[in-house]
Amino acid sequence: MKKNLLMATTVLLAGCAAAPHNYQPVKQPFSFPAVGSVETVQVGQAMLKQGVAAKSEAIHLDSEQVAGRYTLLAGSYPKIGEDDQNDYYSAMTVDGRYITFGMFDLAAPTASFRIDKQTGKVCIYRPEDTVPCGKVNYTKEVVNAPNSGGVEQSLIYEGKANNHLKMTYREIGKSGRSLVSNAIYDLSDSKVIGYKGAEIEVIEATNTSIKYRLISQF
Repeated sequence: MKKNLLMATTVLLAGCAAAPHNYQPVKQPFSFPAVGSVETVQVGQAMLKQGVAAKSEAIHLDSEQVAGRYTLLAGSYPKIGEDDQNDYYSAMTVDGRYITFGMFDLAAPTASFRIDKQTGKVCIYRPEDTVPCGKVNYTKEVVNAPNSGGVEQSLIYEGKANNHLKMTYREIGKSGRSLVSNAIYDLSDSKVIGYKGAEIEVIEATNTSIKYRLISQF
């Protein structure tokens, strides 16, 4: 629900405690396509994907806004914690940009959005600074949580040369690091190919697309 918050320009004194970081994103398994289904993908597209996605509550700002001496960049800010009275959201957008403060627009990595659960009042909380409140327009949403332990495996079609198929396997681990490896399959040996437990029956393949049936996932 859209919030249009008009707040007093009162500046409150901040305490010395850091914002709580007790929020845990929701982890959801995903798998594509369904076992037994027949699919067609183009070169560069994933033939199958499997993993665990981490989803986080977030607030989204459609445009750049100002609260006191803080500049709030447009973007999505994931939730980091809560206490009895407030919800707290990161000062960094999901694409890695911090809100800034002061005349030189310095990054404020220790800051956070503080939103009162009862009144919806929004302030910028930073332990070493005062706590300005202002008019902030935002919407609530759910986003992919950065650096939250999600994992993903995918097998990507890279084309056909003569009777050989080329695939790229990509794995994104809990640390966010990617592992990439390549595999080449000779269709004259078998129409069924496999990698890390996944098995695929190749129905038709060209240098631009592949039609296949998924026998088993990773």
